[in-house]
Amino acid sequence: MPRGDGSRVGVVRAVTLAWTRVWAIAVNTFREAIRNKVLYGIAFFAIGMIFFSVVLGTLSVHEEKKLITDIGFSAVSFFGVIMAIFIGVNLVYKEIDRKTIYAIIPKPIERYQFMVGKFLGVVMTLFAQTVLLSIFLFLFLALYGAPLTGTTFAAIYLIFLAIIVMTAVALFFSSFSTPYLSGFFSLGIFILGSVRAEAIAQISKVAKIGTLYDGLQVFASVIPDLTLFNVVGRVQRGDHVPFLYLVEATGYAVTYAAVLLALGSFAFNRRDFV
Repeated sequence: MPRGDGSRVGVVRAVTLAWTRVWAIAVNTFREAIRNKVLYGIAFFAIGMIFFSVVLGTLSVHEEKKLITDIGFSAVSFFGVIMAIFIGVNLVYKEIDRKTIYAIIPKPIERYQFMVGKFLGVVMTLFAQTVLLSIFLFLFLALYGAPLTGTTFAAIYLIFLAIIVMTAVALFFSSFSTPYLSGFFSLGIFILGSVRAEAIAQISKVAKIGTLYDGLQVFASVIPDLTLFNVVGRVQRGDHVPFLYLVEATGYAVTYAAVLLALGSFAFNRRDFV
């Protein structure tokens, strides 16, 4: 066999082996997370909020569809992020607390494979939860005559992208911090990311004040722009979401999550478990 072909075969085998390890960790994480009763409690509250929007809609005049759409999509987004933070900040800590990390690390598993597998497992769990909540939301929208258009499904897809970003944020903090601090930081990022566009606009309006102004600009730029994933207003107006917008939002979410995952893997790799 020529040397070039042997090298390519070796690369393919290495990639296949790495993916097998990552997938095994992801499936195990998914199975463990899906059995967590707290997630079902959060899902129950989310469904309750969607039902509450229906109740409010019946009490309003000609505002039923608007209220159900606004509160319903907000419930799917907010509780999805809460799930992402709750699972993400506890992933690494649980392995350390139960001392299972000491059985995993000595095995031929790279730490980045461990982090990527955990991330994918959480994403799979949150995908299932998002689908479940979306089914209830779509059901209530259909009962009140709200059309299920392409924009409706695009809004759910964008919400899931935001959840992916917040999963990466939570996992990043959990790679080097405690669950309480990781949860606090992650929730802060979510709040700041939800008002990032407005914050940058306000910073731009004030007079430049040297280093402080530049520091605020850099800080605002690092925070994920979660407003990109909120198109509920377009759903209410019946506006179309361009396919290019979805592509750009997908690229933004994937890039941001990949960078955080790489940084989290680097931080996790520097931790000493001996």
